[in-house]
Amino acid sequence: MSRNNEYCQFCFQKGSFAEPGLTLQGMLDKSADFMTARPGFTEEKAREMSNSVIPKLKRRRKDWQN
Repeated sequence: MSRNNEYCQFCFQKGSFAEPGLTLQGMLDKSADFMTARPGFTEEKAREMSNSVIPKLKRRRKDWQN
């Protein structure tokens, strides 16, 4: 697998976006679910972190700028 400097390994795989139809809200939910499955993350903290980072990612910026 080649490294991509613009997108993470979960978003970009084998030359294209994984889950191309995943909405911003869907990604926020998926991220929060991923974090809360681990010890030490409350739902509130996971959503706070997701909301502070994901909308600013290159892939998602267009979703909230429109």
